[in-house]
Amino acid sequence: MTMMESASTFLLGRLGSYRLKHLLGTGATSQVYLAEHIFLKRAAAIKILTCDFAEWPDFDLEIFENTAVGAARLNHPNIVTLYDIDEERARPFLVMEYVDGQSLHALLRKKGRLSPTQALSILCDVARALRHAHAEGIVHCDIKPGNILIDRKGNAKVTDFGLSRALNQAERGSLDGMVAGTPAYISPEQVLARRPDQRSDLYSLGATLFEMLTGEAPFRGSSDSALFDLHLTETRGMILNRLPAEAGPLRQVVGRLLARYPKDRYQTAGELLADLRFLFGRAKVVVRPPPDIHAHLIRIGERRSRPRPGGSRS
Repeated sequence: MTMMESASTFLLGRLGSYRLKHLLGTGATSQVYLAEHIFLKRAAAIKILTCDFAEWPDFDLEIFENTAVGAARLNHPNIVTLYDIDEERARPFLVMEYVDGQSLHALLRKKGRLSPTQALSILCDVARALRHAHAEGIVHCDIKPGNILIDRKGNAKVTDFGLSRALNQAERGSLDGMVAGTPAYISPEQVLARRPDQRSDLYSLGATLFEMLTGEAPFRGSSDSALFDLHLTETRGMILNRLPAEAGPLRQVVGRLLARYPKDRYQTAGELLADLRFLFGRAKVVVRPPPDIHAHLIRIGERRSRPRPGGSRS
């Protein structure tokens, strides 16, 4: 049986209304497929978590689902919409908005680095996404190029809100005493196993901005432990010296985002956007009104309240 046939069989129990088309990508814990709703003809991305969670004593499916429900509340043009979550054969899967484009990680691998203008555009989109999510009480905890998708119009959308934290927590252990996050982009407080907040996301966004401007992550080490040490010891001056001169005012933005102590960073994504408007003008940093999420919340609530075929899980 091929991988596609296996995945198709896997999904028939809960999502027979979707037809898988092809594999989009594979990660350490999941496979993502392009799918199409048979009746609505709507494209979707289906992420199947492929790990054997029986070997992860810290993984709690109910907590993961509650995290996903929280993420589903987010309705913003710069956030990938989560349509539904379920599980089959003890493996959760997610049905998400399909973004026709590529990840920022893939774009950087092709181009090496981006122009300051393009980096600014993506930075603003991600900052708007974070502003909305943080207002809803959701911290991403794993902002990085691989979790930012760029559509064919150049718009950036952040994916896996809250879910990365749940997976990292299960894989590495509880946040109390263990590190959860991607080593190259993780904030110093996450390295120290302290509870992350919105300023932690902004630090990771700073590391991502640095990579957009240079083509490489700000911290480079031979192991996770070496990377963790660099987050705690490397100075902003050492980092900023590696930025190209054409980065212009974005140099000071990187410096503030990558401040070692949270109190020295931008305190909110809104504060970051305000500074960008001051530095670059409103013409380049467009202020978009927040979307009306009322109808979306009603749909999510109705979907989650529907009884599942065969009864609920015990």
